[in-house]
Amino acid sequence: MPGESEAEQILRSILSPSVINGVFEAFVGANGVMYSKGYGKKVNLSKSWVRLYNANGHRLGGGHRVKKVSMSDSWQDMAGSGYSDYQYVQTYNYDYSQTGMSSGVASYISHR
Repeated sequence: MPGESEAEQILRSILSPSVINGVFEAFVGANGVMYSKGYGKKVNLSKSWVRLYNANGHRLGGGHRVKKVSMSDSWQDMAGSGYSDYQYVQTYNYDYSQTGMSSGVASYISHR
């Protein structure tokens, strides 16, 4: 502003709303910002899924092995035409590469 000293101009820019909002967002993080704005209070259950945490660490299945798990996100159904689905695939290998014998344990086990 005209007639302000350089120190006043610097102080005005430091105390601007955009800088204050940036500092707030840095302290509360992205989730805190979205919570403060009320995001996520409504959910469309027909387009949602939940991954549950298994607190005791025991896996169900009785020793069965899975060769491949594949899942489609059905993005085109949710977002409309012009978007394409994405296929997520995880393949498991139970063999040792050196001996060809089975290890009994998958080479990749997701813990989350």
